[in-house]
Amino acid sequence: MDYVDLRTGNVDFDGSVLVKQDVSAGVTVKATGDITIKGTSENAYLEAGGDLAVACGITGSESAMNGGARDILVQAEGTVRAGFAAGVKIRAGVDVVVKEYLNHCETLALGRVLVGQKGGHGLIVGGRTHGCLGVFAQSGGSPATVKTYVGAGPTEAMGSRRDEALQERQELVAKLEQLKHMLANMEASQASGEGDRSELTDKVRRTIEEFERRTVEVDVRIDDIEARAAESEFAGVTFKQRAYPGVTVELGEETLALRTESSGGHFALREGEIIWE
Repeated sequence: MDYVDLRTGNVDFDGSVLVKQDVSAGVTVKATGDITIKGTSENAYLEAGGDLAVACGITGSESAMNGGARDILVQAEGTVRAGFAAGVKIRAGVDVVVKEYLNHCETLALGRVLVGQKGGHGLIVGGRTHGCLGVFAQSGGSPATVKTYVGAGPTEAMGSRRDEALQERQELVAKLEQLKHMLANMEASQASGEGDRSELTDKVRRTIEEFERRTVEVDVRIDDIEARAAESEFAGVTFKQRAYPGVTVELGEETLALRTESSGGHFALREGEIIWE
C-alpha cells in the first residue's frame, strides 16, 4: 500500500506489510510478519510479529518528544530498525537499530541497542534505554545535562519470555501424549478388524508430526533465551565518543550517575561496581 492514515483506516494483516510512504497519526498497523515503512511513522501504533523497519523515523506526540509521557508503542518480535526515534516506547524481541538518535524514548531490546553504528550521529538523549545484551552508541546525554538512563543486563521481560516458552512446551507435550494415545487405540482397532479408519488415522499422524515440529521449534527458542540470559549477565554500555553529565548508567542492581563529561569508553560491572573502561 502507498500510505496509511485515517482515510485508509487501521491495518491488521496476517503476513507482512509494506507501506511505500508514511503512516499518519492516530492509526494502528499490525502484522503477523514483517512491517516495512519507507517513510515516517507519526504518532501511530505499530506491532510486528517479525521485524519492523521504518526508513526515515518514528515519532510520538509533541509532548512526548519533549520529555512528556510516552503513550505510543512500537514493538516487534524481531528487530526494530529506524532512521531515528523520538517520544515513543520501543520493544524488540531481538535488537533495536537506530541510525541517528533516540530522543526521549523508552526502549527495551532483549538483544542489543545499536545507535549510530552505520555512519549516523548515534545519540541517546533523554528517556530510558535498555539492551539486555548491551547498548552501543556514539554519545549519551547532552551538554544541557538532560536526564538520560541507559542500562544493560537481564530484565523481567527476558524471564517472562522464558516462562511463556516453557508453558507452551508443556502444553504441546501434553497434547502430543493425548494424540499418541489416540493413535495407538485407533491402530489397535484397525488391527482387530473393527473398521477401516485409515483416513482419520493418517490425519492424526500428520497432526502428531506438526506438534513434534512445533515442540522442536520451542526447544530452540528456549535454548536461545537461556543463552541470551547467560550472556546478558556480562552486558555493558558503550559510548564511542562521549557521555555527558545527566546520564545514569544502570547495570544489574547498580547505578552510576555521571557528574562530569567523559570521553569514549565502556561501562561494565566488575565485582558489584560499575567501572569506566
